[in-house]
Amino acid sequence: MAIRKIKSYSAFEIQTRIETLYDKGLISGVSTGFDTLDENITVKRGTTFTLFGQPGSGKTEFWLEVLVNLTERFGWRHMIYSPESGSSEDLAAEIISKKFRRPFHSTIPGHISESEMYHGIAWCQEYFRFVDPVESDATVEDFIFEVNNQQDNFHPTTTLIDPWNELRHDLSHFGGRQDLYLDEKLSLLRRDAINNGRVNCVVTHVQDQQVQFKDGIRYYPEPTPREIAGGQSFHRKGMNMIGIWRPPFGLKDEDGIPYRDNEVHIKVHKYKPKGTGKRGKKIFFYDFKSNSYYADTNNGQCFSSRSEPDKRIPDTTQTPRTTAKGIESDKLPF
Repeated sequence: MAIRKIKSYSAFEIQTRIETLYDKGLISGVSTGFDTLDENITVKRGTTFTLFGQPGSGKTEFWLEVLVNLTERFGWRHMIYSPESGSSEDLAAEIISKKFRRPFHSTIPGHISESEMYHGIAWCQEYFRFVDPVESDATVEDFIFEVNNQQDNFHPTTTLIDPWNELRHDLSHFGGRQDLYLDEKLSLLRRDAINNGRVNCVVTHVQDQQVQFKDGIRYYPEPTPREIAGGQSFHRKGMNMIGIWRPPFGLKDEDGIPYRDNEVHIKVHKYKPKGTGKRGKKIFFYDFKSNSYYADTNNGQCFSSRSEPDKRIPDTTQTPRTTAKGIESDKLPF
């Protein structure tokens, strides 16, 4: 007997859900915590995200702050696989630092107190799990199995694979074709998100970009989804695609304004389902002391919000970049 792998529905079988759509309209996700970004992207359960960019562009820093915001505002739980961020304890320390917006290590001025450290550990215990591979050949299936089989009944609202190439990707069963492999594995992550009301996020790098030269500055241009390894599959299967770009310090934009040394561009290339965002770009800046991003608005520096989850602040026009001295580029943590 054939195993049923797909299921069809009549209109009457899903009538209640259709009526809900009629009554409530398009339903967005929840805020990332960055009010100026809300019009471009929200985080809706049952979806997948792909963040991409060059190494060191701030992809992990941005998404970890989003995860902290989601926990503080909505009580969401997370499972994080991020070997490039260091050990599990390194990752926990980074999360705690972002929670308090101060340095974690006692050797750094302005660091969190010992009591805050213990509070942060208890907080991480409640809301985070950090994945370390037992073997070096862990696969996407191994990761999903770990997510869905926590011994302490921990049910994550989001997962993070950062970066994608840290998992083992065996193309031998796909005739060596990366596109067929990615189609299957990304569909697997999407089905897991839909079936469990979860948000599954993958961070990946771009490849084969051509180096640009302008005004004596060597740099890589703003990335596009097709520049990801297997970009066509990622763009086809991914529900939300966000590009992260750290522009070269000293280079001038199209208006003749120099980029700042702590500047990061976050561009939404794709969003699904309808009502969760719109394509567009926002400019953020990294604050070293608070280990946080902020946007420059007419009302000053706007850091992410972790209270009043129903509040929405309309997007404001970006003020020109100041010439004030920023932190040194090589001291940014990404």
